[in-house]
Amino acid sequence: METRAAKRAKIDVSTLAPIEKLPRELLHAIVEYAMNAIPQLRLSSQMLRKTIDEIIRRSTPPIRKLTVKGGIDDDDKSQIQIFIPRKKSALFTLRLKMQNLSGKRQIKEETDCSNKEELKVYLVDLTQVASNKNWLAYIRECLGNTIEKVLLLDRMSKDDLRYISKLLENFRFPHLEIRPEIMNDDVANHLLETCRSGNVDHLTLEVGEIKMSDPVKLLLDLSSIVRSLHVIQKSLGAEHFLSRNFFFGTFDADWPAIILQMFSKKLDRLNINNHTYPAYISRPGGDLLIERIVSLGKKVWFLATCKAYATQPIVQKENNYTIRAVSTFLEVKHAEIQPIGY
Repeated sequence: METRAAKRAKIDVSTLAPIEKLPRELLHAIVEYAMNAIPQLRLSSQMLRKTIDEIIRRSTPPIRKLTVKGGIDDDDKSQIQIFIPRKKSALFTLRLKMQNLSGKRQIKEETDCSNKEELKVYLVDLTQVASNKNWLAYIRECLGNTIEKVLLLDRMSKDDLRYISKLLENFRFPHLEIRPEIMNDDVANHLLETCRSGNVDHLTLEVGEIKMSDPVKLLLDLSSIVRSLHVIQKSLGAEHFLSRNFFFGTFDADWPAIILQMFSKKLDRLNINNHTYPAYISRPGGDLLIERIVSLGKKVWFLATCKAYATQPIVQKENNYTIRAVSTFLEVKHAEIQPIGY
């Protein structure tokens, strides 16, 4: 026999509006289609408001990219940029409103038309967010669980790195790109931890000045974590060593041996751009790489700046690998592997 409380809890279907009687799946589709009408729908009834709020919480807009841009100088604030497809941005704005963030002056909105897909950009002061536990939790709630790409730029102070760790904790982001002004041990340790915790599959690492104890160890450690690595060496403007063996902050290293060691780990795709200092791979070194890679017993893709074959290029196939050693690059690619993230 039902109690009075149970009877009161029952909903009289006859009193519901037609839209309230719809199956949850159909109502979900309507919410996604008619984002602009949601504020009015939420006001129509308490039941509909609860249902819509639940749908908004569960519906995560695709985060195409999250950029953390460090300050250019000590007075310049670090900033978070959240890129969302414009067609899905209304959902993100609603999530902000539900967290009482949409009216905050610290969140600004812009439009990015530089890509094929028009994106809406939400700009947030990193220090303001990360130093406030409530704000940090609210932003994390709005982001959902997966970010397609995370981009870390410019100067990164210890505080910035700590804030970024808090912001990205437990998130998955298959593509991480980092362009630090200076690569030091603090940035390197943060990079390794971020790759591990974010299940990063593809890493793009653009470096200029490097001030760390063991740059080669960083590359080897990264090779144990990610499957795909793109390393870009920026020019340091040091013309006196343009013809020397230089890459990743290191002079006269045995790069063919290091590259082979990297491929002995999880890494199976490696792209190196070192246009300013191409002498890091000699002709004998390139020959060794070709010989060893095709017999690794592992399907890999290797592409690197190399000018050692400018006068005597090689284009051939061997052991299911295509080998192209020409004027500006050396490529050794297995037929069954596809480059990713480039």
